[in-house]
Amino acid sequence: QHEAYYVPAFFSEETRPVTLPKHENQISLLEHSETAKNPTNWKKNKELVRILRALQPILESDRIKKIGQNIKYDMLVMSNYEIEIRGIEFDTMIASYLLRPGGRQHNIDDMAEHYLSYRKIATHELIGTGKNQVTMDQVDVEKVTTYACEDADVAFQLKEILEPELKKVG
Repeated sequence: QHEAYYVPAFFSEETRPVTLPKHENQISLLEHSETAKNPTNWKKNKELVRILRALQPILESDRIKKIGQNIKYDMLVMSNYEIEIRGIEFDTMIASYLLRPGGRQHNIDDMAEHYLSYRKIATHELIGTGKNQVTMDQVDVEKVTTYACEDADVAFQLKEILEPELKKVG
């Protein structure tokens, strides 16, 4: 059906790490000098806490299955926020490696071309390269939304192809 959603959130070095509050009205953030000095960062931190609190039950649910590309990276990022991703069903990067261990390209862009004959938006098309490179939070939210949703959709499509192939080879 090709449907995906993107939740914009502020993840910058100035606001990391965030400790999720135990109660709605409690915000306990590990202090960072820039955050303490800059009220804008504090406000963004509050928004990040709100977003992560809303997503935490979904991310930590064993019943809600997760499919992705290089989920280990996502797990490491979320562990910075004391969130443990559970319910992992399929990692397309691992599946690609298992099916083509001699292959060199297991990134989602190459896999989309190889398995789906589809050219994705490349990260460098979004953020640039070299001295002109920007961070994702500096890119127009509509462009990031398209990019992120495409990644999610492609990962799902790859799972639909790779999972039966893995079963064939045992």
